[in-house]
Amino acid sequence: MKKLHFIIVVLLFIRTPVVLGLDIKGEKEVPVTVTVLSDYRLHTIIPSDFLGFSYEMSQLTDNSRYLHPDNLVLIQMMKNLGNGVLRLGGNSSDKISWTGMPRIDYMRKDSLTTTDVDTFSKFVDLTGWKVIWGLNLGENNPEKNSDEAVYVAKRLKNALYALQIGNEPDLYYKHLRPVNYAISDYEKEWFLHYTKIKERLPDITIVGPAVAGDIRWFESFLNSYSSRISLMTGHHYNSPGKNATVNWKTILEPDNHLSGYLQVLNFLCQKHGITYRMAECNTVSQGGKIGVSNVFASALWALDYMWSVALNNGVGVNFHGGSVSKYAPIVVDEKGIPTPRPIYYAMLAFKYGSEGGNIVPSVISPSVPNSSVYACVNGKTLKVTLLNKSEDDISFTVRLNDTPASVQLLRLTAPSPISSSGIRFADAEVEADGSFQLNMREKYQPQNEYVKVSVPAMSAAVMIIDKE
Repeated sequence: MKKLHFIIVVLLFIRTPVVLGLDIKGEKEVPVTVTVLSDYRLHTIIPSDFLGFSYEMSQLTDNSRYLHPDNLVLIQMMKNLGNGVLRLGGNSSDKISWTGMPRIDYMRKDSLTTTDVDTFSKFVDLTGWKVIWGLNLGENNPEKNSDEAVYVAKRLKNALYALQIGNEPDLYYKHLRPVNYAISDYEKEWFLHYTKIKERLPDITIVGPAVAGDIRWFESFLNSYSSRISLMTGHHYNSPGKNATVNWKTILEPDNHLSGYLQVLNFLCQKHGITYRMAECNTVSQGGKIGVSNVFASALWALDYMWSVALNNGVGVNFHGGSVSKYAPIVVDEKGIPTPRPIYYAMLAFKYGSEGGNIVPSVISPSVPNSSVYACVNGKTLKVTLLNKSEDDISFTVRLNDTPASVQLLRLTAPSPISSSGIRFADAEVEADGSFQLNMREKYQPQNEYVKVSVPAMSAAVMIIDKE
C-alpha cells in the first residue's frame, strides 16, 4: 500500500493582504518549511477524554443551580466537546467539611452534604463525563474522608474517574499547616488517607500529589508511591495573579518554563510507568485577569497549551474557573445563562483537530516567532493545526506526495486579540441553547499536489486532509 507523506512549506508575507487560496505576491516574504512526518507516531492515541473543566468544590455549595441537572445549556456545551473529565477541587476542597447527611436550611456553605452529591451525580449522568473528586486534607481526618469517598463512589459509580486527596499541598505552609510543613509530612498524611479509603474501596483510583508546581514534590512523591497510583496530577498557570506586567501579549510569548515543566513531568512519569494530567490550569492564577483571561488571546494561548501537554504525553487538561470567574471557559451572564468564553472555542478547535489521532512530528525550519504547527493522524486522515500568534499573516503552502481526496479548513477567529465576544470556530458560534454546529468548512482543491492556506495574524486554523 502506498503511504501518504506530508511536507508543509510555509511562506510568511509581511504587511500584505490576505487572500485565501491565492498566490499573494508581497514585497517581502520569508520562506519557512514545516515537515510533517505522517508515518511516524510519537505515542498512543490522544485520549477521547483529554478535555476537561476544573471547578472549586464550593461550586456545589455556593451555587447549587450551576452543576445541576436542570442546567441544560451547560450540559449541551459539555457534550459539544465529546467525552471529558470534570474535576472538583481547588482551595475550597480543603475547607469544605463532609457532613454525611442531607442539606437542611441552617447548614453553612462550607458544609458538603449528601444532597449536594446526589444533585451533582444526576448532572454528571446527563453529560456523559467522568469526575475527579477532591477530598479535604485540610482537616486531616482519614475516617471522614473514607466515608465521603464511599458515598461519592456509590452515587457516581462508573463516572468516578479518580479521587484526589488534598489540593496544592506544597502551599499548605501558607495557610493550613505550620510554616515548616514539608513533602515528607504530606506523604505521611496522604498515605494514611489512601490506606483508609483503599480498605473500603480497594478498586478505586486515587491520584496525587496535585501540587501547585514544585517539581521536587512530584519527584519525591513518585519515588514513594508510584506503585500505588496510575495517574499523577499537576497544576499550571501561565502567569501569577499578582504580576502587574501581565497582559494579553505576554501570555502569547514563548513559555520556556512550561516547556521545561512538561518535559520533567513526562520524564518522571515514564520513569515510573504512569501518566499525568494537568488537572488545574489557566492563564493567570488567583481568578484570572480582565483583558487577558477573558479575551481572544487566551484562546490562542489555550490551544497552544493543550497541544504542548499532549506532545509531552499528558493525558488531559482541566481549565479552572467557576461560573463567575474571570478565566472560566464558561460563565453565567447577567441573565443566569451559561455563556462560552474564548477558551471554550479553543477547546472546540482542539477537539476537531485531534480527535482520535496519533500525534506525528512536525518540524519548522527556520522557525517563525509565535507560530506553531501540530499534526496527528487518524486512519487515512491527517489533521494539522496551524497556530499564528504573531502580528503578521502567514501563508501555508501544503505540498503532498500524493493527491488527497479532500482538504478542509476550520478557522478559529475573532475581531481582534482583545475581543471578548465575536469569537468563532468554523464560522460558527455556540447557540443560546448551548448547541454548536460547524457552519463553514473551507474546501481546497490541491493543484499539482499542493494547497495554499492563509492564516491571518492572531488566529488559528485546523486543516483536515483526507486520503480517500
